[in-house]
Amino acid sequence: MRPMYETDETRVREDAVVELLCRHLDKASGLAERSWLWRRLPVSYRLDYAIEDSHEVKAWCEVKCRDIRRSDYETLILAVGKWVAGCELSQTTGLPWVVLVMWTDAVGFFKWDGVFEPKISWGGRTRKTRDVADVEPVVHLPVDEFVEVRV
Repeated sequence: MRPMYETDETRVREDAVVELLCRHLDKASGLAERSWLWRRLPVSYRLDYAIEDSHEVKAWCEVKCRDIRRSDYETLILAVGKWVAGCELSQTTGLPWVVLVMWTDAVGFFKWDGVFEPKISWGGRTRKTRDVADVEPVVHLPVDEFVEVRV
């Protein structure tokens, strides 16, 4: 079985980013009180979070924290297995799913519309590879299609 590379520090960063998304949704909804909340999902879901509004799950979310600027690459890569998990969960439940990214200079999300078909290539973590599973099939999500999170 592959080791977990996610650390407590990683989880703290991800929690902070998904909190920004929930605050963004509160603001976009014009709500005076807090309505949107997040819950970390069990590992078996393959995605990071469920996003709730008024105690009802409304979306699924995968969070990525990148130590690069938003403009450094034209696409964000995501493991095909993660993409498939998000799409299947969305199709099965009828709820949307988003990929939420924190770059060094911005935070944004890509909402899968049920139609978008990404480019797929072989890639992943190639500079500081930790094990053979770090390089795998990946999907490419166009950075210019990410919605900026503003709070």
